[in-house]
Amino acid sequence: MATTADAPYKRQANGTFAAGTAPGPGRPSLPDEFKAKGPDALAKLVELMDDENRNIALRAAEIVAERVYGKASQPLEHSGQDLLDIVAERVAQRMNGHSEPAKD
Repeated sequence: MATTADAPYKRQANGTFAAGTAPGPGRPSLPDEFKAKGPDALAKLVELMDDENRNIALRAAEIVAERVYGKASQPLEHSGQDLLDIVAERVAQRMNGHSEPAKD
């Protein structure tokens, strides 16, 4: 394991970054040729929003909206039994002399 002296960045004894030390390289920047295409890509998406094919128009509108407003959160649904309930049920069954879990 690397010590704080071996690390490529300076840390204090408590493990926090020393003043003036960046925590890492961060996200790499896009090459300039990709950045230059951004306005063209946006113009194309706006153009596709008026496409006769409703599926293409809808998808282009979704992409633009996701970039402007952010993606909608995805709800997580769980309709099954909680793990803690399952474990508690199995422990109770074993304590009552049942070695096999009950079949649902």
